[in-house]
Formats: sequence, structure tokens, C-alpha cells
Amino acid sequence: MWELVKLSAELPSNIRRAVDSLELSVITHALLELAQKFNSFYHKYPIMNEKDDAERQRRAVCAEVFRRTMVAALDLMGIPVPARM
Repeated sequence: MWELVKLSAELPSNIRRAVDSLELSVITHALLELAQKFNSFYHKYPIMNEKDDAERQRRAVCAEVFRRTMVAALDLMGIPVPARM
């Protein structure tokens, strides 16, 4: 879980690196890594089937951090976000 939060928190520095180097690929690479980590997280730690309320809440918050990060980054790049994935 913390790896997802850490990668999300690193996005602003990746954006600065992309701007400084004029390389959009820095952002896209970071987002791909983040998406792959979330995919692994989601399969390893299901949210809805978790019986412990506190753990389910932690996982849901982690998923929300991921969602907000991806939406903001896609918006920054001018990529429309689908209503549902």
C-alpha cells in the first residue's frame, strides 16, 4: 500500500523533471509504473471482500489516492478520463 502512496507523492517531482528536460515520457513512465503497482495491489489486496473494516478503509483510501493522482496527471496531459474503467 505504501508503495502506491509513495509513487503518487512522487508525481509532482516527476512533472518538474519532465518540464526541466522537456520530456513528457518522464510523466508517462511514472504513470505506467503507478498503474502497474495499483494493478498488483488490487489483485493482491481486494477491497470489497476485506472483512476487517479498518483494513478495508485503508485500502479504499489508497485506491482513492491512486485515482486522484491518475485523474490529475491525465488532465494535465490533456487526456480525457473515462467515466468508468
